[in-house]
Amino acid sequence: MPDRKLSLGRQFILAYEDTFRVLPRMWPALVAMVFIMVAVTLVTGLAGRFVGTRLGDAALDLLSGAAIAYAIAPYLYAFCRAVAFDEVTTNPERLRSATAVQQFAAWLVVLFIVAGLYDFAFKLFGPAITPGMTPEEAMTAQLDPAVALLVLGLLFASLIFSVRATTLLPMLALDPPESSPLATALARTRGRFWFIAGLLLVCGLPVGLGGMVALVVVGVLFGPLALFVMAPLTYAIFALAMLVGLAASLRLHQAYSA
Repeated sequence: MPDRKLSLGRQFILAYEDTFRVLPRMWPALVAMVFIMVAVTLVTGLAGRFVGTRLGDAALDLLSGAAIAYAIAPYLYAFCRAVAFDEVTTNPERLRSATAVQQFAAWLVVLFIVAGLYDFAFKLFGPAITPGMTPEEAMTAQLDPAVALLVLGLLFASLIFSVRATTLLPMLALDPPESSPLATALARTRGRFWFIAGLLLVCGLPVGLGGMVALVVVGVLFGPLALFVMAPLTYAIFALAMLVGLAASLRLHQAYSA
């Protein structure tokens, strides 16, 4: 079904307007969300020192993504409610025990795991790259064609699934159905794949390009100390990209459920 009533440019503008309308009022909570992601990454990084197998390393990275998803779920839920209903929650942690938030968190974990499956397969079956390798050795490590096909297949499958399920989280935050939320989201996006993929792509470009410039500037300005700034800044860029994408998905949910 073509989206004749939806303009890509208009949806792009609305996504950024919604995001930056809410950010000034929720910034302490969203800054806390960034540092939660940094903390989870640090903890799993330390745990990785005690894991000596490829399976363990790959599983730990997947677990890290799932833990981040569960930890930040109340913050993204509160953001959705703030965008749609102007309900600003300064402490989203108070929402964590609510049934609706738990359901939102469970599906967010699923989406993060699906998105990380290709990386899991690459780390488990791809070439063994050890810390002692030189960059040249790592670049020349052979990748089995079958593994390459598996990784690419999982990557494309996760991208397709993420696009088709783009209205799932906003639906769960605003008006969750009584049953089969995934089936409902997939039904609403049927025939709209390329429009949604294009919208999410153009929404992510400004954040991605701006983030790369910011990382380069920080690296130049801080020199050896840049490592202490890079992690929070990288997650801040990732968080902003998520918020803009979520705002765009929320508008699509409202349009497709009308």
